[in-house]
Amino acid sequence: MSGSPMVRGFTHFALFLCRLSLGGMFALAGFKKLWPEKGIYGYDFSGFFKQLWNQVVGFANDVVIPNVPPWMPDNLAMIYGRSLPFVELVAGGLLAIGFLTRINAFLITLMLTSFLIALGINFWPEAGPPFDFNLVLVTLAFLLVFTGAGAVSIDRLIFGGRGDDDLEDDD
Repeated sequence: MSGSPMVRGFTHFALFLCRLSLGGMFALAGFKKLWPEKGIYGYDFSGFFKQLWNQVVGFANDVVIPNVPPWMPDNLAMIYGRSLPFVELVAGGLLAIGFLTRINAFLITLMLTSFLIALGINFWPEAGPPFDFNLVLVTLAFLLVFTGAGAVSIDRLIFGGRGDDDLEDDD
C-alpha cells in the first residue's frame, strides 16, 4: 500500500474494525444459537451437552431445514445446520482477534454465500435497510480474504512481517 505511514496506520485500524465487527457479529450469532433459550438461571448443568445438542438440533430443524434449496440433499442440510452455530462461533471469534484471518474470512464468505443462496437476494426490501444485509457482509468478508488481517492482529504477532506486506502496491 503506497502512502504515508499515517495512511497505512489508518488502513490497519480500519481492517481491525472490519474484522472486529464482522467476526464479533458471527461469534455472537453462533453463541446465541447455542445459548439456552431461558438463559442460565435454573439451567441444569448436569445434562449440559444433551441440552446443547437439543439447542443445535432445534435450530437446524426450525431455521435451516425450511430454507434449504430443493436441490440440496436432506442429510447434507442437517450436517450443515447442526455445524453452523459452532463454525459461526469459532470462525467469528478467530476473525475478530485476527488469527488465521484469511481462512476464517473465507469460511464466513462461504457461509454468507450459502445464506444468500438459501434466502435469495432482496435488492429493494419493503421494510428495513435499502439493501440486502447479507450481500453487504459477504463483500466485507471477501475483502478480508484478500487484504488479510493488517498490523493489529494475532497473525502479525505469530507470523511476523511488517504488518503491511499484504497491502503493498506493485508501484
